[in-house]
Amino acid sequence: MSTDSPPDVVAELGRSLDSIEATFRARFGLDIEYPPEVDVEDSNRERFENRLAQVLLRDVSTMVASPKLLQWRNKLGDFPVGQLAAFLATRQLARPQIYLNLAREDIGSLNQRVERTTELLALLLEFQPTHRASAYLGRVVSCYVYGLDAECIVMCRAVLDSAFDHAVTSAKVRSVLPARRTEKGIHLAQRIDAADLIGVISKSEASVARAIKDSGNHAVHSVPLATLTPLEAIRGTMAVLSSLQA
Repeated sequence: MSTDSPPDVVAELGRSLDSIEATFRARFGLDIEYPPEVDVEDSNRERFENRLAQVLLRDVSTMVASPKLLQWRNKLGDFPVGQLAAFLATRQLARPQIYLNLAREDIGSLNQRVERTTELLALLLEFQPTHRASAYLGRVVSCYVYGLDAECIVMCRAVLDSAFDHAVTSAKVRSVLPARRTEKGIHLAQRIDAADLIGVISKSEASVARAIKDSGNHAVHSVPLATLTPLEAIRGTMAVLSSLQA
């Protein structure tokens, strides 16, 4: 067995990206450092287009709310701002820069995604979800791995909404709940209570399901998550699904 230490994959990927970018920018005479502003008077059109890709995609997550997009309309004059996406997609030197920017962003989150993937593997081995449950959980775990915590909570709630709707019919709900609880419709809260009363899920699972429902509601309205962490929500969702589909 080899006694060598395993490679620092994240660091090596980062160095590879640095090397690729340095070669790319040197080959085409581009500035290596990110410029503070894009010079719309730059006579080198290829350099200008590449700088545009760098500036607009420096932080993709905030681009949609960036005031820079409004500033560009005035600064670029006849530049086809309304066709910016199509323009960038066809630029010979802008497209590689977009790849590099997005790849660097992905590398920056790799450690967290690896940790979260191992956490999910442990849960999957523990609960061994059915095929139907796995179909429900696919988008939940993707949100968790990619650090979309609020979205993960919302998806857990959506999964329970769909699963309870399938497992606890409206007729079952009406048979065990007072009419006043169903006169305005039957929603997830009523289905959880009915499943609890019928014995489809345990008291503790009903409590967890309610917490996931409430946390999902809060996340939709951007209320800070205080009841459950995303991993707790996934664990609870798996446990409830196991009982609903037993």
